[in-house]
Amino acid sequence: MSEHDAAQQTPPSQLTRSASDVAERAFSRRTAIWLAVAGALSLLATLALPLLAGDEPDRTTRAPNAYSKSAVGHHALVTVLRELGLPVLVSRYRSASRAGPGQPLVIAEPTGHSDEELVDMIAEALGNDADVVLVLPKWDPDDWDPPRADEVEVEGGGPLSELTPEAGPEPAERVPQLLPVEDVAHVLNLADRAVARATGRPPPETEYEGGVITRGDRATGWVGPVARYGTPSLEQLQGIRLDLEPELALEDPADDGTILIGSWPVTTSFIYFVSDPELFDTMGLGRGDNAVLTYRFFVDTLGARGLIFDEVVHGFKKPPSIWSDLFSFPLVVLTFHLIGLLALGLWAAGARFGKPDRLPPRVAPGKAALISNTATLLAVGGHVGYGLREYLKSTLRAVARDYALPARLDDQERLATLARLASERGVSEDPVALAQRVLQVPDSKREGRRALALARRIYRFRMEMTDGHHKD
Repeated sequence: MSEHDAAQQTPPSQLTRSASDVAERAFSRRTAIWLAVAGALSLLATLALPLLAGDEPDRTTRAPNAYSKSAVGHHALVTVLRELGLPVLVSRYRSASRAGPGQPLVIAEPTGHSDEELVDMIAEALGNDADVVLVLPKWDPDDWDPPRADEVEVEGGGPLSELTPEAGPEPAERVPQLLPVEDVAHVLNLADRAVARATGRPPPETEYEGGVITRGDRATGWVGPVARYGTPSLEQLQGIRLDLEPELALEDPADDGTILIGSWPVTTSFIYFVSDPELFDTMGLGRGDNAVLTYRFFVDTLGARGLIFDEVVHGFKKPPSIWSDLFSFPLVVLTFHLIGLLALGLWAAGARFGKPDRLPPRVAPGKAALISNTATLLAVGGHVGYGLREYLKSTLRAVARDYALPARLDDQERLATLARLASERGVSEDPVALAQRVLQVPDSKREGRRALALARRIYRFRMEMTDGHHKD
């Protein structure tokens, strides 16, 4: 081995470079920290946005429904009940399955529905032992024009003490058009079909006609269990004349039983008919004792611990779909945020664009690396003595070839001849003495330092025999 080869003997860990050393950094450390902080804050804000946004529809509405803040809307009712501690879930899908004991289903002024859809919803809720509150429609939503600036809209609602005739909103000068009584009676027929389906009896052979719906001027006297909570105030009363249990009915000797709130027992639950939505809507909620009466009706009469306020009947049905939610506001912000994070992660992992640089070979060329790796493996395996003896044999053969000694010489003859030549040339190392010391080294990892010192002496012997002694 030449001195040039010996100079190339370096540990394997220093012969290669890692990909991170070769590749160019995509971001500096400071830039990466700022990107990580900004990404974390953005992700937290995006996750919080859907919680704050709620489940509001993506279109404005002034028709009678829980999202409408108009005079005939029910948004004020939902807000007031929530502020008074009664949880209200505005449901847009499978409302009946969410209702149950203590969780009545409220269907207020159903208009944008199919007949079978409404029948199935009422029957399913009754089958779940849930009370159903069916508020009959009164106003025609197709004729409800945008309100003028002089019309008062209740944005939220407050404590019941604030919803008095003095503090409440005044009725608007213009009112919506009334729905034909035949359409109102049709909702009663659908409810009758739903009760028949829930109880298993045959569907009714006759249908209610418009005559069961009464409309008149203001009424003052009221009777029934709900009447003890207060006196309702209605500008134009819409009542029903049915064989129901009167919870709140008109007290008039000349009247033959006009009911504002009536109940119909169905197995273990009840279906309650509210004939006039003016008791609940925005323009009526602030009049008289309407707000107090409504709250006490839900809490005391029904024993409600929460309400399921259905909006499927108003065309706001929204089946749950992860894909439609992910690509609709506000979750679409989270979707694009995650896509951006994925792109940044791929960019940082790629480290650079374009064709990557060629990495140096994992094993350096030449015999030096091979010898170094072999020696390392022998040392790690505990074959120190064996490796040292083989190294001495290969060195003696190489020197013998350099001096053109006969190949027929055995090991002892070759060693004796080389010892004589070394003595003649004044070499400092005696190969015979080296051989005796090498034979004394056992196969043990603890002999590594001793073996290394002897290997250096063997190497010095070869260099002096082939390249000449320093005294030459």
